[in-house]
Parts: sequence; C-alpha cells; structure tokens
Amino acid sequence: MPTDDEIEAELARLTDAEVTAIWMNAPDPEHPTRREELALGEMERRQIDF
Repeated sequence: MPTDDEIEAELARLTDAEVTAIWMNAPDPEHPTRREELALGEMERRQIDF
C-alpha cells in the first residue's frame, strides 16, 4: 500500500485533467479512497474548478 508521500508525488506528476478524473471517477464519493482524498486536496491546491 503506497504512503501518502508516494501518492502525492504521483499526483504532482499528473495533469489537471488526470487529477480531476481520479476524483470524478470515484465509485463512491461518500467513501473515497486515500488516493481519491489526496486527489481532491491536489485539486484544491491547484485551484482546479470542475
């Protein structure tokens, strides 16, 4: 299981569209995975409006 630091490093290499897709394709946004939570945080950090 990847650490938060590893997931954050992966997300930092992705485009805005790719990060947004992680969140938008979450099967259960009421119970997101850690990766999905961190993607949402990355979207906020980048000020991505979706």
